[in-house]
Order: sequence, then structure tokens, then C-alpha cells
Amino acid sequence: MLRSSLFLLVTLLLFGCSNPVTINTGNTRLDSPEISAQAWRPQIGITLGSTTETELWLDDGDLNHWGSYIDAGIRGSLTVAPRLALAIRDEHSGTLYQIKYQFWGQGQGEAATGNVSQAVTLGALTHSQNRQMTLRDQDKNDLFDRWEHDISGIDAAWIVGYRASNRVMLYGGPYYRDNRVKGQQKRWYPDEDPHWQEDYRLDGRSYGANLAMEIRWRMGLGLTLEYVRSYTEWETLKERNSNLHFMLDYQF
Repeated sequence: MLRSSLFLLVTLLLFGCSNPVTINTGNTRLDSPEISAQAWRPQIGITLGSTTETELWLDDGDLNHWGSYIDAGIRGSLTVAPRLALAIRDEHSGTLYQIKYQFWGQGQGEAATGNVSQAVTLGALTHSQNRQMTLRDQDKNDLFDRWEHDISGIDAAWIVGYRASNRVMLYGGPYYRDNRVKGQQKRWYPDEDPHWQEDYRLDGRSYGANLAMEIRWRMGLGLTLEYVRSYTEWETLKERNSNLHFMLDYQF
């Protein structure tokens, strides 16, 4: 019992900030508004870009900007009906299941220079994160600190595109994502039950807009460069970020 009390006092005062919880949801878009006018046309791509993390100090409730990191991923989509596609994106910042519908303009493969296209997307984000560290108390005994949480969210976007030539398209538009985090952090000595445990939950949102240029070569190979300006809110923390993303993809 005495050791447990000392553990709480020492770890909260000395080690409470040694393993802060980090949260990332990403802001990669890279969604063209043109969808094939033919059903059952797949598309695959790989993405690379920068995104940001937020850190949470559970002991005092502070939220801080953590910094940037590289977010790589893979994605695939399938046209299930003319101008209607289902997609999945798996990135370091989470997995997004999405549906996209083009309601304006010519579709992929038939669009001519000067075509203006519009589409809307709706998706669900899911992501799990965890990290465990080994700390030392004042007697130099090992103690473990682990946090883990699940992130969920609803993502929606409106995309407008302009085909500058047969091979070049400019597109972009606003997006909005509702985010929720639910997790737990605990500390314990080896071979003992946790002495300190805290549940946490955060509600937040992110929104912004993107501008992208897609270059499409023969045989369906394409390269896209994207700039995203985003705003992220977690409780009292508000962040503004600018990120660049790239995508190399192939349309069948």
C-alpha cells in the first residue's frame, strides 16, 4: 500500500509528462471529381505527404501542437455504377471508407478540355493508436506507461474540377471532418496490476480546402500534387496547418 501511494506521487509529479498521448487524423484529400461513366472500373494509388500531430498531457489536461510527420498510404476505388464509386484509403493517420458521386460534368475517360465537374464524398474514418514506454522511478525501478485509443470520424467534401487539357486537370474544394477519440492511459510496475489509470475522451473537428493538379499520361498512369490548408480543433486547442501531398495512381 505504501509503495502504491509513493508510486502515484512520484509518477504523477516526475513522470506524468514522459509519455504524452499523441493524436493524428491526417488531412490528405487527393480526390478527383471525375468518375468513370462505366461501371466496374478500378483505380489504385499510393500517396505521400506531410501531416500534423496533437499531443495531450493527461496529468494537467493540456493540449499542444506536436509537429509534422510523413504520412504515406495506399488507396483503391471501384466504380459500381456510372459516376458512383466506392473507395478505401489506408494511411498512417487512419483508414477511410468512402462513397463518391459525380453530379455535374462529363465523367472520367470522356471529359474534354474545358469540362467542369463536381462531386461530393461521404466517408467514415477509423484508426487505433498506442504507445508503451519504460520509465524509472526515484529508486531506479522499471515501470511501464502505456496509452491506447480509438479514433472515429465522419468525413464529407465537395470537389470542383476544371480540365485544362486532355492530360491536365485542376480541382479542389472544401471538406469537413468530425473527430472523436476514446482511450485509456495506465502505469504499472512489472508483474503488478496498474497503480494509476485514466480514461480520456476528446471531441474535435477539422475542416479546410485543397487545391490539386493532376497530370494523366497514356496507359492510365497519373501524378497529382496537392496543397491543403486545414484547421483542426480539439477541445480548447485550435491549429492551422498547411501541407503538401503527392499521389501516383493508375486508372484501369
